[in-house]
Amino acid sequence: MGDYLAADYHIIAPALRGHGESSKLETGYQSSEIIADLEILVKHFGWHALHVLGHSWGGKLATIWATESPERFRSLILVAPFFIGKLPDWLKFTFPICIECCLF
Repeated sequence: MGDYLAADYHIIAPALRGHGESSKLETGYQSSEIIADLEILVKHFGWHALHVLGHSWGGKLATIWATESPERFRSLILVAPFFIGKLPDWLKFTFPICIECCLF
């Protein structure tokens, strides 16, 4: 899929702190710290508005990031997002519909 989209989009898949082969730091796993990492990455590339796909923990982070900086997002796709605590209010209507579509 990435090869197909690469003709029209710049695609990156950053490993978040502690995930994949990234460093396993003792601290720095707060959502705000990881989102700050993503902001640095976005600024490095000189991008302004993004299409973001967040999977699992990345889905939760992308949701928080979109809530804090909606101007950064052209679209947001969540794949099996991992929510701890309350589901964001703006997802309450659409989230069950998305899950329903993905399951059938």
